[in-house]
Amino acid sequence: MTTDTFVFNPYAPSYDADPTPVYRHLLAHAPVYWWERGRAFLVSKHADVVAMMKDPRFSRSARDGQF
Repeated sequence: MTTDTFVFNPYAPSYDADPTPVYRHLLAHAPVYWWERGRAFLVSKHADVVAMMKDPRFSRSARDGQF
């Protein structure tokens, strides 16, 4: 699995059987990955996720004026 050919596919039988290689690839090569099919960013590093959760710029409720 190379970075150039990597495509996140949570529907693949191999992912269902063992997602560990996919997570290891994301951590090593794409800690912030744009998943086209899901139209979402995947953030794989714990510290990055914690930082995002604490940052109001990443909150939908802050954009909507709701808390």
